[in-house]
Amino acid sequence: MSTAVLPGPMDAMPEVRAPRATASRRTMFDVTRLLAAYSIIWLHTPRSAELAGSTVLGRFAVPFFVAATVFFVWQGLIAKPDRDFGSYAWSRFTRIYLPFLAWSAIYLAFKAAKGVALPDQPNDFPGWEFLWTGSFYHLWFMPFILVVSLGVFKLGQAVIERPVLEWLVGFGCLVLGEGIALWPQGPWFQGPQLSLIYQAMPAVFWGVALSVVVHRCPAKLLETTEAGVLGLLTMAAGLAWLWHFGRNTMAETTAGIGCTVVALAPWSNRLLQAVGRFGPLAYGIYLSHLLFIKTAESVLAKLGAGPSASVDVAVFLVAVVGSTSLAWSLSQSRYTRWLAA
Repeated sequence: MSTAVLPGPMDAMPEVRAPRATASRRTMFDVTRLLAAYSIIWLHTPRSAELAGSTVLGRFAVPFFVAATVFFVWQGLIAKPDRDFGSYAWSRFTRIYLPFLAWSAIYLAFKAAKGVALPDQPNDFPGWEFLWTGSFYHLWFMPFILVVSLGVFKLGQAVIERPVLEWLVGFGCLVLGEGIALWPQGPWFQGPQLSLIYQAMPAVFWGVALSVVVHRCPAKLLETTEAGVLGLLTMAAGLAWLWHFGRNTMAETTAGIGCTVVALAPWSNRLLQAVGRFGPLAYGIYLSHLLFIKTAESVLAKLGAGPSASVDVAVFLVAVVGSTSLAWSLSQSRYTRWLAA
């Protein structure tokens, strides 16, 4: 996905607890969403010729966030199939769109401050389209995932208590997602946001297919150690393809779906639990990381530091520490928690 991303952040998506979710499942979910958030930081960081090509290793993150969102929306409907759409839509609006507007305002303020402090550096200010695209390129994901969540909710309501129909929808989504991933992007999907939406759509449909399989297959087939290992191998295969051949929607979506299966694995130990404690911060990390990347880049440019591998690594570490610290700080107060967790 060009320079704009996910991815997403998991908490920007509907945070619906899966029924019968175990502590180990939550552990792996938190670990994988934190990994995906940091992968997005890397995706946006390298500028040097030495490391620019490695950004493809972060391309699994948006498909993962999309598929995992779809999965948990579906699981939430399994737990409460009679939930009212109106109340659900309002809860998603307040949890996703209002933070989206707030962060759009924050990034507008950042651009204004940058324009005053560093008038010689490039800057851009959006028009009214920021209401649906955001004021910075990574914010496109939030309105997108809001619409996806509502659409998946309505679809799930229609089929989740009808086994045959649910299987048919799952199979249809599998085929449709593959078709979109393989079909060349047409001229009607040109432009930054539309291009990103098109590239993310296979993960929406494959997320539905995965949700149906988990719901209807006996013995929690995809929630086992064996399935987790298969998910890791699938993710590795997708990333290996990207590393050797470059951008490819099918490979990116495959890696993201593999990561989603890993998130369901029943793995838990002290190390994973320690890492997973930071998983709920993924939302805030995703939303704030570009403040730190762009600040570091602007300062380095002012100092005359050119692109290099060491600069890329330094900027990445600054963004990781800065965004994680800010997300944690925001999550500590009930007045700011809605911005980060």
